[in-house]
Amino acid sequence: MDERYEDRLERQEMNAQRLREENAARHALPCPECGSADGMQYYSRGGVLFVYQRWPPALIPRTWYYLPGDDHCVYAPCRTCNRAGAVEDAYQPVNDLDAWLESECQCEECIRERSAQ
Repeated sequence: MDERYEDRLERQEMNAQRLREENAARHALPCPECGSADGMQYYSRGGVLFVYQRWPPALIPRTWYYLPGDDHCVYAPCRTCNRAGAVEDAYQPVNDLDAWLESECQCEECIRERSAQ
């Protein structure tokens, strides 16, 4: 016996809702590559230098970002979970990456390390 049109529409809508819920749950999990749920890969100062020395130019991010109040790391969109390069409002572009690399980090951990030396 054939399925009624209304039953088929209801089943399709239930499947679409289930897929939306699964996608939402999947996006809430940390990315296996960058470890974040917001699609931004973090790089330390040494990590940025490594990228510029070892990566092909086509893979180097054009724009780097920072979080206000945190000068320990810079961020770039993750190539695995954020291919579109979406950046949340909290992230601000780094205007002068060279100046950031040359400056000393002012986070508590780095200050403790410098004072212990």
